[in-house]
Amino acid sequence: MNNKEVLRKMAEYDQQNKLTVSEREELWNMALGLQSVDGYSDPSILLTILSSYNIENQLSEEEVTEYLSKYYRYVEMKLAKQKEIDLVSSRIVSFLKQDHSFSLSSNYIKQIHHYLFQDVYAFAGEYRQTSLMSEETILNGDYIYFTPPYEIEPTLNYEFQQEQYFLYNHQYSEQVIEHLINFVSSIWQVHPFREGNTRTIAIFIQQYLKSLGYTVNNTPFKENSLYFRCALVRSQYQNAKLKIDYSYEGLRKFFENLLLDKNHILDPESLMVFNQGETVKYKVKK
Repeated sequence: MNNKEVLRKMAEYDQQNKLTVSEREELWNMALGLQSVDGYSDPSILLTILSSYNIENQLSEEEVTEYLSKYYRYVEMKLAKQKEIDLVSSRIVSFLKQDHSFSLSSNYIKQIHHYLFQDVYAFAGEYRQTSLMSEETILNGDYIYFTPPYEIEPTLNYEFQQEQYFLYNHQYSEQVIEHLINFVSSIWQVHPFREGNTRTIAIFIQQYLKSLGYTVNNTPFKENSLYFRCALVRSQYQNAKLKIDYSYEGLRKFFENLLLDKNHILDPESLMVFNQGETVKYKVKK
């Protein structure tokens, strides 16, 4: 900013400060009154408070506008999240109530994703075209990397083809649980979509088990969905430097609760990994 601009800003500020309280109040009354021409009525409580500060010369108009802009950006983000929660929850209930012809295929995964997220994402049901990684709380800030875009469909097709060779019986067994958690972990690691992968995989697995004639206890999904995701993360994470290998223990406990009605304590923080002697930087939000 050059000297002329500085002087101009100072002059504008001085001119503003020359206005009396009543004059500034009159300007606000006019500004708010004009909104009624388009059918708008009362301002927000926030603007009422901020305008009073401006009238008392404690905030400039620029500062009022900045506060309002920040607030409404935050509100829009909150509303977007709430919109997703509400609409996707409704879609999940609707999807699970319908009689679907289950298909062990990548197309069925896409069908689920499109149905659940059609009201939220323009890319619902479409594979991502960009690489994807995720900074994870339970990895103490380390990253997990997902399948490259060009390998998504071939990887899913391979996993589904291999799955067809496994013979399920009508009783849960250690062999069935071990096979199932490996299968779930593998298809989750693909992360075919930009958003909504874990919810899509959860619905897919529920439908798959139903198609096999199994009864699923939905309580773990209701009460321990965060643990489920954290367990999936741990099943796909290794760190040679820290001597950390893939661990399926979290998924094993989750599916034993889900399918065998066991009562393992499912605490996401029990899945945290970090250097020995290092202070944990992150806390899992419950």
